[in-house]
Amino acid sequence: MIELADVSFRYPGQRVPALVGVSFTVAAGARFALLGVNGSGKTTLLTLLAGLRTPAAGTVRIAGFDLATRRREAQQRVAFVPQENAFYPTLTVAENLAFFAAMREVPSALRAGRIRDAVEVTVLGSLLSQRAGTLSGGQRRRLSIAGGLLGAPELLLLDEPTAGVDPEVRAQLVASIREIAERGTTLVYCSHHLDEVDALCTDVALLDAGRLRF
Repeated sequence: MIELADVSFRYPGQRVPALVGVSFTVAAGARFALLGVNGSGKTTLLTLLAGLRTPAAGTVRIAGFDLATRRREAQQRVAFVPQENAFYPTLTVAENLAFFAAMREVPSALRAGRIRDAVEVTVLGSLLSQRAGTLSGGQRRRLSIAGGLLGAPELLLLDEPTAGVDPEVRAQLVASIREIAERGTTLVYCSHHLDEVDALCTDVALLDAGRLRF
């Protein structure tokens, strides 16, 4: 599902590169954890996998598609849920999901079913009429994840999906993510919580100062 070969990246104006010679593969259906302290390059790597940035060197392939030459085909198979909440606070939960289904070009005949499935796995059914800006922290994270699921991605990239929520809500989010993975979605999961990694992931890599350590 993922093939990285000697990938490097440097932000404009920065002397120190964010990533240096990163190479690894992730099989389809795997649950892959990406660990590292803040500033180690985890988010940068996720944005490269999502096709939001272009590496300075190296190759990124998603589902066999080289992002340098087949970006659209690769991106159609990927959903990236950033650490920041990704929705419109003045819209209701239902309105947000309808909007993002249209933005992801989900065929109109499939939209209702995709939204229903996303709502079910993220347990948002009782919140559909509520404005997103009034949701609790955990509910906001669930809405962001639901939005990422609307395109039925083969690869789901999650950047600190439980950041800032209490232990009970964390457990609920982990349960939802586990269900997503058990449906066959390939998972790349960034977190500082090793208990979450242990509960969800079968493969682990560590980034340190932009370099892959294991």
